[in-house]
Amino acid sequence: MKTISQSNAKKRLFKIVDAKRLNKRSREFKLVADAINEKRKRIDTVWTTGSSWKYSTLINETKTVSSILTQIGIEFKVQNDAPRGGKTGEHLVLTTKIKATKEYEKIEA
Repeated sequence: MKTISQSNAKKRLFKIVDAKRLNKRSREFKLVADAINEKRKRIDTVWTTGSSWKYSTLINETKTVSSILTQIGIEFKVQNDAPRGGKTGEHLVLTTKIKATKEYEKIEA
């Protein structure tokens, strides 16, 4: 199993931000930052917006979050937990272990 430290992952994430390929205020940044800060194994990348089934939109950020994780060097698997394999069940499961460091400051998203 591959491992990466929190501080190293944070440095790589901010290199992407500094290169203007990612905005610090975007949802994708917040999802990746939360995974690094809290050492989560699962990232839910699909959600809905709107007030009812009639006026709702499905937002899928799987491709963009997966490309960011690949650039950082974090390995993952795309899985689905929907009962019939629907799009709303897509999520990423991290296979890379994120090690905690003593001097680590959390990423403010």
